[in-house]
Amino acid sequence: MENNPDDLFMFTLCRDDWQIVIDSLYEAASAQLTRADAIGLDSTYGAILYADGHKVKAVADYLEFHLPENND
Repeated sequence: MENNPDDLFMFTLCRDDWQIVIDSLYEAASAQLTRADAIGLDSTYGAILYADGHKVKAVADYLEFHLPENND
C-alpha cells in the first residue's frame, strides 16, 4: 500500500475538541483587542494588534458557525 503524504495532515476532532479550539481562538482575539485598546489604536502597533484580533475572531466565528450542534 502506497503512503500518501497528505495523510499526515488528516485527522478528525470531536465536537468538544473543536469547542476547545474555538474558545481558545476567542480568548486569543480578546487578548489582542485588549492589548490594542491599551496601546491605542492611533499607533501603528495598536492598529496591527486590532486587525490581528479581528482576524482571529473571524476564524473563530467561522468555525463556530460550521460546527454541528451534536457529535454526529
